Amino acid sequence: MKLKQKYKDNPELVKNKLVELKTSWWHTFDFGNDIVAQGKSGAQGWKLDNLPKSYTGKRVLDIGCADGFFSFDAESKGAKEVIMIDHVIRPTRVLMEELLETNVKFILSKTDDFYTNITGKFDVILFMGVLYHLRYPLLGLEQVASLLNNNGEIYLETLIDSKMEFLGMRFIEGEFGGATNNWWNPSISCVLALMRSVGLTNEELKSTNKEKTRAFFKGSLSGTKI
Repeated sequence: MKLKQKYKDNPELVKNKLVELKTSWWHTFDFGNDIVAQGKSGAQGWKLDNLPKSYTGKRVLDIGCADGFFSFDAESKGAKEVIMIDHVIRPTRVLMEELLETNVKFILSKTDDFYTNITGKFDVILFMGVLYHLRYPLLGLEQVASLLNNNGEIYLETLIDSKMEFLGMRFIEGEFGGATNNWWNPSISCVLALMRSVGLTNEELKSTNKEKTRAFFKGSLSGTKI
């Protein structure tokens, strides 16, 4: 991630921008010169470890981008085009677009119809922290898979119930984990089955977090397009 020259030459401008922005960050950004925007996400490093080290020549879609860290990271790692989607306009993301030399494009879209404003297919889709927010998760995942190129890859991260040993998904009614828009808590085997059911292949569980409350998956689309 590269700062625009005027901010690179004058770190105090970056500090001032961060001070002026009186809102919390979800992602953590290190701007160098001991300037850090500290985010609330405790899973950022773990997610990054499970993502590609290079996106060279890839068209990338980041669904549920929050502050945009993973979108800007994909661009810095060689992606030819990156589109990021979220259901709200976050001042933190807007500021990042101001600070960085970037061509990443943002689309505002509701959580359950994020696919309606998207054109074309993608080589890599980042689908992290979204599945359990969908009222219709199987339909949503099917729509995600339909946006993949042949041999495209999806990186899916979600809330899980690691104690559920069977293929199932628990419906969460009311507030769960401090949020009223968390609807589903699937087992690991259920997520893998959902991926298979929408035509994804080579589906795999990459890792879980230390608490075993979240899991990271990878799948690909090969053969006939959905």
